Amino acid sequence: MDSTRRHVARRGSLALTLSRTALIALVTLWAGNALAQFTNKTIGFQAGYVGVNKSLMVAGGPVLGIESTLYLGDGFDLAFRVVAGIHQDQITDKNAVGVFPAIGFRYLFSEEDARPYLGLNIAYLRFFGADSMANPNLVALAPVAGFEYYFQSNTAFGIQAEYQGILDIPNRGFKPTNAFAGVARILWGF
Repeated sequence: MDSTRRHVARRGSLALTLSRTALIALVTLWAGNALAQFTNKTIGFQAGYVGVNKSLMVAGGPVLGIESTLYLGDGFDLAFRVVAGIHQDQITDKNAVGVFPAIGFRYLFSEEDARPYLGLNIAYLRFFGADSMANPNLVALAPVAGFEYYFQSNTAFGIQAEYQGILDIPNRGFKPTNAFAGVARILWGF
């Protein structure tokens, strides 16, 4: 009886080993090629310069900020950012703090490591301490063009240029005032 139990145990062990091997082989043959997946959300930092038209009564200056993106699919991103900088009031020579949040869409022409894109933001511009400005609260339509490069699967470096058509509707009507921004960006995906 003792030898019969050993024989049955060996057969059971052999059957279990064969079934595991068959399952692993089936899963391996059924699986397709592995595809690299990039992250769908990013958060990052920006540093750059905003040049403002003198008609706004403030000078251009350096800016720092944070940004975030959410990949929507088919090459489209939803982008959000807030940058702030010190700008000089051109009449009083006092410093004013400019805060510029924006939300918009980007279209990525490539979704690989190198990603050129175009987009459109709606920006709000607020200058605190700019006493010479008739309206320190402004809105802008801002087309953007940029390039980012993923040098790791979740880390990218990028540059972006932005034109801002600033509307001061109460004082200037729909005649836009120009501003230009250039920033360098570092992004981390999650």
